[in-house]
Amino acid sequence: MKIIRHLTLAALLSACATPGLNATTLLDEDFQDGNISGWNTTGTVYTNAYYGNYSIGLRGSSASATFTLSTSGYVNVNISLDISAHSLEYGETCVAEVSNNGGGTWVNAITLYNGQDNSALYSANSVAIDADNKSQLMIRYRNGGNDYYDYCYGGNVQVTGD
Repeated sequence: MKIIRHLTLAALLSACATPGLNATTLLDEDFQDGNISGWNTTGTVYTNAYYGNYSIGLRGSSASATFTLSTSGYVNVNISLDISAHSLEYGETCVAEVSNNGGGTWVNAITLYNGQDNSALYSANSVAIDADNKSQLMIRYRNGGNDYYDYCYGGNVQVTGD
């Protein structure tokens, strides 16, 4: 009887210690379907294929891609995403950022600079922003390069909430 009591207590503690176990996926975009529909784009933005893997590509200084979604009714919202860069020079950047007020202000998720532009993948596993119960949560990739031959790539965008 004592063993059953301990096992029951262990199971209850384990269930309480795993928040987000039943989180709802609000956005899961890895671009593997080769499609960037739903993203509001400016400049040269395209589906990039690299050794069988797809991402959203941004080429040149005016390129950006923004996805807007609602997290209304959800709490414990978590945002994760990946970004990489190629051919940046001094002072140039590739930026992933999030807005919780419809684009009024932006919070940096990741910024890549010259020296981080060898196409290596950088990840933000939990963007530090209050994303709970927002009518217009926006995720944006932005190319801060100075010429047409600066490249930024985004992918594995996931938003979850309870």
